[in-house]
Amino acid sequence: MREETAIEVKAKEEVTEAKEKVEVERVKVSPAARKLAEEYGIDIRSIKGTGPEGRITKEDVERAIEEMEAKKEKIIPLTGVRKTIAERMSESHRTIPAYTITMEVDTTKIVEIRKNFKEKENIDLSYNTLIVKSVAKAIRENPIFNATLNGDKIRILDEINIGLAVATDYGLVVPVIHNADKKEDIKELNSIIKDLAARAGETS
Repeated sequence: MREETAIEVKAKEEVTEAKEKVEVERVKVSPAARKLAEEYGIDIRSIKGTGPEGRITKEDVERAIEEMEAKKEKIIPLTGVRKTIAERMSESHRTIPAYTITMEVDTTKIVEIRKNFKEKENIDLSYNTLIVKSVAKAIRENPIFNATLNGDKIRILDEINIGLAVATDYGLVVPVIHNADKKEDIKELNSIIKDLAARAGETS
C-alpha cells in the first residue's frame, strides 16, 4: 500500500480545517458568544443554543465554561481543624472590621530584570507583569490559596485567573488574566496585561 507524501497529508489537513471552519461559520452564534468561546478554547459546535432558532448566546457559553471548570475542580471535605478555622474566620469577618497589613519587600531583582529587558530587548516590561507572573507561580505551588468554600467543602480550582485592578476616572475596573500560570512567555504576558489595562480604560 502506497504511503501518503507530506504534500498529500498537508493537503488533507487543510481540507479538514476548511470544512471545520465552514461548519463553525454555519453555527448561529452571537458575536459576544463567539469571542468568549474562542477565549476559552471551546468548540461552539459542542454548545446547544437556547436563543431564537437555536442561536448560541453568551449565557450558553458561560454555562459551558462553568461545566468545563467544574470538571477540573478538586473537592476536599472541610473537616477537623480546617472546618474550625473556616468557621472562626467567617465569624471574624462578620463581626470584626477588616483591615490591611502592608510590608516592605526587597525588589532589587525585579528592578534588574526589568532593566535587562529594556536594555537587551527594548521591551518595557511592567512591574504588574512581573508581579502577576510571581503570584501565578506561587499559587500553582500552593493550590490551597486558589480555592472557594461551599458549605462544608473546599473547592480547589484548576485554573489560575488573576484580576488586575486598573484605576480609571470612573473607579476601579478589574480585567482578568485567564490561566495566568500558563503564560510561559513573559513578553506575551506583558502584552496581554497592557492590552487589558488599555481596554479597561476605554470601556470605563
